[in-house]
Amino acid sequence: MPAKVVAERLGHASVTQTLDTYSHVLPALEYKATDELRNLLYRPESRPMPELPPGK
Repeated sequence: MPAKVVAERLGHASVTQTLDTYSHVLPALEYKATDELRNLLYRPESRPMPELPPGK
């Protein structure tokens, strides 16, 4: 969900307030987005997927 939309729904004055408050959840979202993009770009039929660091 875009931070701007979340900020508006929560009634925050700015996206900065939202990100300052909820930034602890962003690493998990970053890994999820990276994994989804990786699956789109590196389909088994086209080329092998690069390895992710352990635990990611």
